[in-house]
Amino acid sequence: DQGYNSALTDDQEYFKQNFRVPVTWKINDNVTGNLRLDFAEAEWGSETTDSVWARPDDTVDNTAELQVDRAYVEINTDMYRFRAGQQFGGVANYIVVDHNFFGFDLQLKFNPVTVGLQWAKVDENGTGLTDEGATDDDDLYMVSFAYAADAFSLGGAYAQYNDNDISADDKAKAYVL
Repeated sequence: DQGYNSALTDDQEYFKQNFRVPVTWKINDNVTGNLRLDFAEAEWGSETTDSVWARPDDTVDNTAELQVDRAYVEINTDMYRFRAGQQFGGVANYIVVDHNFFGFDLQLKFNPVTVGLQWAKVDENGTGLTDEGATDDDDLYMVSFAYAADAFSLGGAYAQYNDNDISADDKAKAYVL
């Protein structure tokens, strides 16, 4: 095994590119709308010459695309920060959980203590208004706290993934206590 892309020769490997643009709309001093867009994700030399324009198109492999990977509203005050929508988040310095998710993130600021509460809808499962049995939703819950002083800081986190599968013995998986 020659490591990464060992099945490819040097002549078959490509340069990858994308152009990432963060967009923030300041609605007022405390409220913003946030997007992060990736334009023109492509590989150089992989027959993209006919389709190098940055446009939404996922019908052909290696075609330049427009991707939205952040789309959320943020309310930030002296007492709390609240985010709702498609966002990046996690707990424990993003070592335990770090991912893009659809959900809510609330950070309560009690100087010098911060308490974080996050909920993510991982998978809706099933269709219709009821999720019964094996089509129950998959959710992620995260709680964190941090204390910061001049000389030291400490914190803790708990994350739990609920797959709600009635056929599984492990309905909830805890990541950190």
